Amino acid sequence: MAVALSHAYPGAAQNSTAAQDAFIRQSLQAQADKIRAGEENSRQQTVAQWLKLFHDTGRLTYLMNCLPMLTPEEATREMPPLLTHADTEVRLTALRALARRGTAAQSMLPDVIARLDDPDDRVVGAAAETLASLGAPASSAAPALLRAFCSPRLSAMAREAVDRKST
Repeated sequence: MAVALSHAYPGAAQNSTAAQDAFIRQSLQAQADKIRAGEENSRQQTVAQWLKLFHDTGRLTYLMNCLPMLTPEEATREMPPLLTHADTEVRLTALRALARRGTAAQSMLPDVIARLDDPDDRVVGAAAETLASLGAPASSAAPALLRAFCSPRLSAMAREAVDRKST
């Protein structure tokens, strides 16, 4: 990371990771300000940079910052690999971001349903919550949810996730 930043941040090679992180945050914040001002090109650049930083460093902070900014087309392209990522925390972060999108996440329905068979119970719970946030459009997930409810390992967690969303 220090080599990549050495042109934009002259002291990057000698300074701490904390200083580099602060520089990155400051740069990305400036771009976020442009996005709020309505500059679409800045939004696209920022999303691309945050995704690259996540893929380069594995830090979830970068992923959490960019997921809410994805257009439906970008989400359709970027989310499937995140939902099947080897790191459980990445899968959880992606599912939670989809749940916040509500019905805008309909195009991801098959990918979310597939997470009901995830080996991690927390991911299964997050998938159930995401499906619940979709409401009626997720009715095709009923058989998969029923399997999750009937699984002794997951039934309590799946029921609790759906109950939280339906109240």
